[in-house]
Amino acid sequence: MIRLYPTQRVSDGAGVLMRRVIGSTQFQDANPFLLMDEFKNDDRREYEAGFPMHPHKGFEIITYMKKGAFSHRDSSGHEGHLGEGGVQWITAGKGILHEELPEKFDGDLLGFQLWVNLPKDHKLTEPQYSNFAAESIPVVQHEGLQVKVIAGTYEDQEGPVHTHHPIHYLDVMLHGGEFAVEANEVNVIFITGGEVTIEADGEKSIVHEGTILSITDVKTITAHANEGSMVMLRAAALREPVVKYGPFVMNTCEEIEQAIQEYQNGEFAK
Repeated sequence: MIRLYPTQRVSDGAGVLMRRVIGSTQFQDANPFLLMDEFKNDDRREYEAGFPMHPHKGFEIITYMKKGAFSHRDSSGHEGHLGEGGVQWITAGKGILHEELPEKFDGDLLGFQLWVNLPKDHKLTEPQYSNFAAESIPVVQHEGLQVKVIAGTYEDQEGPVHTHHPIHYLDVMLHGGEFAVEANEVNVIFITGGEVTIEADGEKSIVHEGTILSITDVKTITAHANEGSMVMLRAAALREPVVKYGPFVMNTCEEIEQAIQEYQNGEFAK
């Protein structure tokens, strides 16, 4: 079954304007995918303030930068540069403070941030940080098709990000070619450019840039377009309770209250 949803314009950080793909009022989380934002701006006033120091707990954060550059710093002592085409992967685990600030303002900004839930047994894991330059992201090329593999696999290529709950995260560009995969329990597609035809077990939808598709209860998914692009997320469902309070995602309200106390007591900065 294919369901279509619109994105939602939101402001986050210190006033960065974005489109919310997952986690909006229109399309709530698809566990293990809790939230996804697209930051796409050509006006520096919409993104120059960035994301000053803020907390996270209970999930993993994957930031994929297609245009522009950000710097990263966190309470565990990690620092890094996220350049064009690169990927940043953070396991917030038991709690972390971090900031992401733009490094230049002379061009367009385009990227995505995805929150992936941590299973209950890994909620309190130690925070970790990894940064992958553009050249370390595998690319599968066929006539009329390019697929960048950020996490999981496509054909014989494996992405560098390995979340605790395994996912597939692909950036797909179509120039007359066809893309095909076996479906998982949770399948989310975000059309990032052009017009793309999506088919799933005989059901067909022709969708335009800015459209979200949630696809369930199918075996195969194909996409083709003369000129189009999309981000695809796939995973097994994570059937655990989700309790969210801003940047904290746990399994119970009591755990959320504990996270708030830890943050207020400065324990995330240790």
